[in-house]
Formats: sequence, structure tokens, C-alpha cells
Amino acid sequence: MILPPYPVDLTARLTANFTVAEVFHSDTADMRGICNFPEAEEIFDLRVEAATNLAVNVLQRIRIELARAVNVSSWYRSDDVNRAVKGASGSQHLYAEAADVWVVGLSAKELFDWIRSVSAIQFDQVIVEKRVDARGGKHEWVHVSHSDIAQQRRLALTSPTSGVFIQV
Repeated sequence: MILPPYPVDLTARLTANFTVAEVFHSDTADMRGICNFPEAEEIFDLRVEAATNLAVNVLQRIRIELARAVNVSSWYRSDDVNRAVKGASGSQHLYAEAADVWVVGLSAKELFDWIRSVSAIQFDQVIVEKRVDARGGKHEWVHVSHSDIAQQRRLALTSPTSGVFIQV
């Protein structure tokens, strides 16, 4: 992990189960030698605040209510990382308001359905996403977001193919 030019405490906890390190970790950034932190410390502080809101209002609640670990594959993305993964230009990942997650023992569809239909969690977006890698391996995860500056839309989408979204 390439660190920014300002001090960061990667061990700081957002909640009992989520840390600052998880917010800024990126396999893509590591593989490509990209710093996945905001350039300015003031922006870093804003992203940690947004990530804390997502952790408290969504991710920790999922963990508590399902009594299972929530695994994060993507949370904050710098502009460079977002371009590298071909993310949307207005992605909530750019603001640390979104995370791509999975839970052992649940399919992405089961987690998606539970978040949108069973839980009382206030989310902005929940999307079940799928991707086929270069070797033909299939990957699924749930993108979930929480906006700290707007009312939660509770927008539920599916993505049968990468980049195509259908409202549910």
C-alpha cells in the first residue's frame, strides 16, 4: 500500500469491525503501484467521515443482524484507481460512500434481497454486480452505499452483465 504524504492511522476503527485500512485498501492500486488516498489531508478526513457513516449505518448493521463477517473488496477509490477499474465517473466509491461486499455463506443475490427487502437498513443504493474475469471465472458481489449529504433513495439495481443496470 502506497501511503500519502500526510500521517494516517490505518489501525483506527470506524466501528467495532471496520478500520481505516479497509477503506483505502485496493488490490488494483497495489498491483499497479497507485496511491489510493486523496491528495490532500483535508479530503482524507472527509472521506473517513463518509466511510464511518457507511460503516455505522450499513456495514456494521449487516454484520450484527446477520451475525456474519462482512468482507469488503472495494471501498474508497482514488480517481486513478476508479479509472483503472473502469468505474463510473460519479461513483460513490470516489467519496467513500460505497463499498463492494460479500458475506460467506450467502450468495450475492441472497445478500442483496436481504438488504433491500428484509432489513430496515437505510441505504442509498444496493446493486448485485457480476463479472467474468479473463480466465472465465465468475465473480459476484453487492455494491451498497449510504449518502451522508442526501436522503437515502433505497435504489435497488441488478447488473446481469458488467455495466448494465436494471432497477428492481
